Amino acid sequence: LLGSLFGGRFGGGRAGPRRGRDVEAELKIDLPLSVKGGTTTLRLLQAGRDTVEVKVPAGVREGQALRLAGLGQPGANGGPAGDLLIRLKILEHPHYRREGDDLHVEVPVSLGEAIRGGKVSFEGPTGEVGLKLPPGTQSGQTFRLRGLGARKGGNLYARILVTAPPADSTREEARQQELAELAEKLDGFYPDDLRGQVRF
Repeated sequence: LLGSLFGGRFGGGRAGPRRGRDVEAELKIDLPLSVKGGTTTLRLLQAGRDTVEVKVPAGVREGQALRLAGLGQPGANGGPAGDLLIRLKILEHPHYRREGDDLHVEVPVSLGEAIRGGKVSFEGPTGEVGLKLPPGTQSGQTFRLRGLGARKGGNLYARILVTAPPADSTREEARQQELAELAEKLDGFYPDDLRGQVRF
């Protein structure tokens, strides 16, 4: 107080140590990294540091902040440096979608697989996932796989897409005719009013 009143003649007028300011940055990560966790690199635009290694915990959410102590602005008069606050942005995945702690995926199956039923496999967050389809599985039917979500307690929801053979202009004429005949036979197993329940 005396130093401030008399122009700093008491105590030399030297300010005490001050902590440096925190610095905020955004880090874009893909969905697998947000679920499994791991290490990635963040490019910085501050003097004296170009990149910093960031350890991402498993199961992080969109907008979650990670704090790296001592990587902010340097302190003054011997004070400690501030922190680096990293805000996470999770990029869209071409096949998987996250909702809360759950994951959603669309799984294409052939007409034969849907009719016969049986086990189909696809790549999940923890490796190969096996899904048992009942005979006559319909397109749009969804199956819940417990414990395979983005975090502990989350689930994986697999939505089935029954897929017809793709059009192929290079297919031999005989094969094309065989496919057309097969499609006509399949039509005989459907009810006559297949779209009769569609109402407005």
